[in-house]
Amino acid sequence: MKREEILEYEIYAAGRFMKEGESYLKKWVDRLEVMNVERVHNAGKAPPYIYVCNHTSMLDYFIPSWVILNEGLPYPRSLVGSNLLNLFDKIFMWDFEKWGAIKVPRGKRVEENGEIKLIVEPREIKKYHRDNIEDLKNGNSLFVFPQGGRDSKERKERNHFKSEYFRIPLRALEKKEGGKFLIDDAQIVNVAAVYSVIPEKNYWKKIDAKGFGSKSYFFWDMFAYYRHTRSKEKGISTINFAEPVSLREIQGEGSLKQRANRVSDFCMRGIGGLLREIEQGSVEKVV
Repeated sequence: MKREEILEYEIYAAGRFMKEGESYLKKWVDRLEVMNVERVHNAGKAPPYIYVCNHTSMLDYFIPSWVILNEGLPYPRSLVGSNLLNLFDKIFMWDFEKWGAIKVPRGKRVEENGEIKLIVEPREIKKYHRDNIEDLKNGNSLFVFPQGGRDSKERKERNHFKSEYFRIPLRALEKKEGGKFLIDDAQIVNVAAVYSVIPEKNYWKKIDAKGFGSKSYFFWDMFAYYRHTRSKEKGISTINFAEPVSLREIQGEGSLKQRANRVSDFCMRGIGGLLREIEQGSVEKVV
C-alpha cells in the first residue's frame, strides 16, 4: 500500500470502528477493561508498530484492535487467516476485509492416502510477505499472533509461540532498496488479551473433530459465536499493554533464525508478564 492509500484506509477503518465498534462490543463482552495504555503513549516512539498478542479466541481479532483505535494509538492492519475471510464470518461475526486485514494463507485442504494436508501456493506466501513489508515500509502498523492458531488447554494440540513471522520484518531491516533499508526500524508492542468467557471453550472437541479446514470445523466455530452473541453473560475482557521496544534492539546478533527466535522469546516473556499483571487485578480504566 502507498502512503496515501494507507491514510485513506486508516480514515475508513477508523470511521467504521467508531460507528460500529460499540455495538459490536455489546455483542461480545459485558465489560471492557484497559491497562497500561499510557506506556505506549508516554514512550513517544514513532510507528510503524508491530502489536504482538496472545491468541485464545477469535475475539482477539476485534477487541484489542478496537481498544487501540479508541485509545488513539496507531491503528494496525490485522493478520487474519484466509479461512476467516468468508461469507459466514461476514454474516455472523465481522467483515475482516473492510477493516484492512492482511490475508495469511492457510492452504487448501486435500486428502492424500488417507492423510489430510494443507497445500499453500508459493505465490500466496510471496504475496503475504510482500504485503507485510510494503505496509511497514510505508509506515503502517500491524497486529500479529505468533502462536498461529488459538491456544487453549481444552484443545488436543496446543499452539505455542513461533518465530517464523518475525523473519519478515527482520529481513526488511537488513534489505536495502535505493541505498536505504526497507525500514529503519519498527516498534514491538506486546499486548495481552484475557476473556472471562471464551465463546469457543465448550466447542473445541467439535471444532477440532475433523481437523482444520473441514466443514464441521467452520460450522462449530461459527455456531459457538452465534450462541455467544445471544448469551446473557458475555463476561469481561481485559487488554494490557507493554512499552514499545525497538525491533533493532531486540534482534541482537546472529543468523536470521537466531534473531527471529530472540524476538519471539522476548514477546513470549513480555506477554507472560502482562498476563500476570492482569491476574494481579490492577485495572486502571473501564471502557
